[in-house]
Amino acid sequence: MGLRYFPFLGLGLPASERCFRQVPSCVLAVGCVPTWGMPLPARRLSQSRSYARPRMSEPTLTVDQYRAAVEAAVRAAISDGRERGREELRPIWFQPTPAPDRKSVPNALRVEVFRRDTFTCCYCLSKVIPEPILRLLGRIYPDEFPHHPNWKAGCMHRAIPLLCAEVDHVRPVARGGSNEISNLRTACAPCNTRKADFLLEEIGMTDHTDEISSGWDGLTGSYRQLWESQRDESGKLLDEAYQVLWVKLLSPAAQ
Repeated sequence: MGLRYFPFLGLGLPASERCFRQVPSCVLAVGCVPTWGMPLPARRLSQSRSYARPRMSEPTLTVDQYRAAVEAAVRAAISDGRERGREELRPIWFQPTPAPDRKSVPNALRVEVFRRDTFTCCYCLSKVIPEPILRLLGRIYPDEFPHHPNWKAGCMHRAIPLLCAEVDHVRPVARGGSNEISNLRTACAPCNTRKADFLLEEIGMTDHTDEISSGWDGLTGSYRQLWESQRDESGKLLDEAYQVLWVKLLSPAAQ
């Protein structure tokens, strides 16, 4: 079992202060960490009650700390060889862990989150619009405002990913986050993409939920009227199979 990090090594220290070099290689091999200041026994550490296994949660590091470790590894690999570069990577040692199956956020819960946050990105405070409305506008004006259901590059108007409302997990599902509404935030697509499976503090993002004071409704107040006023050449409502569900969920009457 690989070692993820050493709780006593001060991972916030610059790479130049590589106190981890003092840890015997056998500690790394067995994946255990001795109590600070205790001598290292000859037998496996897991057989001794005087030694405890490290916590396996990931360390919270900044972008600068990651960059410093990667830079040190590159320089060390060039000047001192591969093993020396490996040592430089130990402060950011990563043990791959299969992510749990992701359960999609129910549509009704998505809408509840959007309304709670008044259709405003909690990270950059930009006003966003639910994708069904953007998709409907694309059906009405396919040449001027094209929308692609799979967001295929080059086939969709640039405004859509900038304006589209999405739901983000504050604590990512891959790191134990749930679909509880307290763990969900409205996000614009750029912020949601940037955050990915990081914690906010790891990439310098801030949750501004408490600062939101917008009365913006994401154009949901006009959604039903727009949809019902537009029909195709045969007289049918545009994109009816998809839009009918979202019109019910997003219309003010559904609150």
